[in-house]
Amino acid sequence: MSALLLKPDVISITSATNVSATSSKDYVLKDRLGLDAIFTANPVIVIDRGGNTSWDTIAFVQSTISESATIKIEYSNDSSFASGVTTIGPISVGITSANPNRAKCHVHELASPSTLRYIRVTFASAGAFNLGRIIVGTRIVTSGVNIDAERIFEDMSSEYAYGAYSAYDDQPTLLGWKCGFPWMDETYFRNTWQPFFQSVGLSKCFLFIPQYDDPATIQSDWCYGRITTKANAIHQGHNMWFMTATMRGIYP
Repeated sequence: MSALLLKPDVISITSATNVSATSSKDYVLKDRLGLDAIFTANPVIVIDRGGNTSWDTIAFVQSTISESATIKIEYSNDSSFASGVTTIGPISVGITSANPNRAKCHVHELASPSTLRYIRVTFASAGAFNLGRIIVGTRIVTSGVNIDAERIFEDMSSEYAYGAYSAYDDQPTLLGWKCGFPWMDETYFRNTWQPFFQSVGLSKCFLFIPQYDDPATIQSDWCYGRITTKANAIHQGHNMWFMTATMRGIYP
């Protein structure tokens, strides 16, 4: 079992077609529940990575796109995509969650890291759909999580008590994880994990998929959110580190 962690690089949306009049193309960069971008049929989104270094993964989070849709990803140093273009796809979406309360998460990997600046994403979708977040970054894929990982269900509803009577301000139940990441050697810990958790801290969101090598579980288990308690690194002996972290998603 392998796990994936993906932190968003700073990007901007240069252009997007077929954005609903009640939405904005920039909503795909906002880490906020209920602020999804809404697109009509067949949108095309152009991303500018600016001065970022290499990237190897792009993910689309909190998506309601149809299972029959396809996604094509192109990247180049030419903002007009007239030359030097590398293409992935079109890739069939073809996935759904058995949980009717969950939107989709799509992750696409490059065969090797790229420093190309511009990314163009073409969705072939007959109907309108929502998209919560686009993530471009460099993935961490681990050998897995500890066997005592915990799934967290946090109901955000507030209770109001009036004597013997209670009422609730009904809010979504957010999903999270409490996990341990074992068997890290000194180099892997210091060069990869320490910079990652130092960068995200408590304030920044990242994508976590605990069983990334099992496509059947990705749609039910993905989590995009923040660390809720301090992530800790435990030195267990010579050349051996163990990380623990608890996170809560910003989406149900």
